[in-house]
Amino acid sequence: MTGTSKSEVSKDHYYRIASDLESERISSAAALIKELTNVDNEKEWNYALDRLIKGLCSSRASARIGFSMCLGEILSILISEKKTYSIPQFLTDLDTKLSSALSNKNNGKNERALIFGELFGLQSLLNSGVVLTEISKDQWRHYQIIVEKLVSLSLKKSWIRETCFATIYKSLVEFSVFEKNPEVIVGVLKLMEDAELSLTTEGLLMCLAIPFSQRGTVLKQAGCTHWKNGDPLARGNLE
Repeated sequence: MTGTSKSEVSKDHYYRIASDLESERISSAAALIKELTNVDNEKEWNYALDRLIKGLCSSRASARIGFSMCLGEILSILISEKKTYSIPQFLTDLDTKLSSALSNKNNGKNERALIFGELFGLQSLLNSGVVLTEISKDQWRHYQIIVEKLVSLSLKKSWIRETCFATIYKSLVEFSVFEKNPEVIVGVLKLMEDAELSLTTEGLLMCLAIPFSQRGTVLKQAGCTHWKNGDPLARGNLE
């Protein structure tokens, strides 16, 4: 039996990261990252990015979860620590690698896989911590691009919309966007208004997520005039 040399990273980790067992996914991801860090070879890092991104469009939910989790950790290392990769590079790779992973994109099953792949890829980027690091420096552009992509993705199929906006809402809360930059919320609401989503369940969620003291002002700035008194919970809106 031959082992993996110190200059190589075992490919077996990628199979175990897709395991149905959470404990195996976590331990395998940790082992892969440890080997990647020790070997620190550009070819291995690139292979990891390629393999994990393409794995996001797997038909198996456990595989998507495992690959997304591991990818987030690797993005943190490459972008924040090593500074050999960037958010724009990842967003470009996400599009190209997912597309190359599936031959017939018009096939219903493949289209579904692509949509899930993009969603999990954007989630891994948000979970990696690199966007939060930029926000802490008052740099918002990449976060805004991610939100725009999530809104655009939500319009592709109705069944993905709730998850897309749940992802946006989670990031707004975790990144303290309401307190740090209300203009970002205005941008989200404008996107929803343009997509005619303001009166949907997701639109209501976003409105109610705005602190009451800011709600009327933010909705007015976004051009959302559907709610009386600038508040979905105002008496006139509930009749």
